[in-house]
Amino acid sequence: MDEKHIPSISDIKILVTIQYLNERGYYPLHTGILKILNGVVDFETKEFLDCPTFQSLISFNAKKISRALLLLHRYNYVKKVYDQETDALYYAIDEKGKALLLTKKYRFKRNAKQEKTTIVKINVIK
Repeated sequence: MDEKHIPSISDIKILVTIQYLNERGYYPLHTGILKILNGVVDFETKEFLDCPTFQSLISFNAKKISRALLLLHRYNYVKKVYDQETDALYYAIDEKGKALLLTKKYRFKRNAKQEKTTIVKINVIK
């Protein structure tokens, strides 16, 4: 297996998100990571609005996140931890992921969501 996987900036954002949550005692599923990166505010994410990656990757969907997490897991940047109460595997940052994030200081920009207009007033010329 090729051990020379170079994480993209999207991968870095995922790692920063996982590390942020893990440091606070939380472990996400891929959908939780996606919510934070997409900037979804709901009952689960409202306390994580200060996450440095919140709303920084609005173009990602569940499939892209899953694919990125698969690679990050394969190359030992993240690991999975089991929760008996929910009977599910959640993501935790691994030592290799922590080491990568220590090599550089990352700053992320929040992206404004482009909400599509669904109702518009038009002056129709008769």
